[in-house]
Amino acid sequence: MKKFLSGLFTLLMIAAIAAAVYLRPQFFQRQLDKIQGMYYVHKGDKALKRQKLQKAIEYYNRAVSLYPGHYSAWYNLGNLYVIYEDYYSAVDAYEKAFEYNPKMIVARMNYGIVSAEKLGDFDGAIDQYDEIIKTKRHLLSIPFVYSNRKSYKMNKGLA
Repeated sequence: MKKFLSGLFTLLMIAAIAAAVYLRPQFFQRQLDKIQGMYYVHKGDKALKRQKLQKAIEYYNRAVSLYPGHYSAWYNLGNLYVIYEDYYSAVDAYEKAFEYNPKMIVARMNYGIVSAEKLGDFDGAIDQYDEIIKTKRHLLSIPFVYSNRKSYKMNKGLA
């Protein structure tokens, strides 16, 4: 009897999942795209670590085409464009990064630096520095492990 109930429960769970996929295919497709996007971000991170910059750009572009909300991929893509001196693409990537995460101070800081020093867009840089100053971040400190207090204060001071 216990084996029968276990099999029945498994069958009902499979039927419920199949019904959910059938009734909400867009939701499940978005989830699959996110998973694939995360995979390509991982591949891009590995390529970046091995200094395969062009391959990393390809992986990050593939990742953000599948999962555009991955702000770290946009940020890394912006940094790679700066290395290749494609400053307009870098600024666009940084904009996307803080569009999806408005509190991403490092993307705003890099945007300001590239805008002011490479593109001569001082107004755009000042706007980003103002946003950094206005941004309130949750400070997290785990002794001997992690602390974002120093980087937060440093970036705010630089802005």
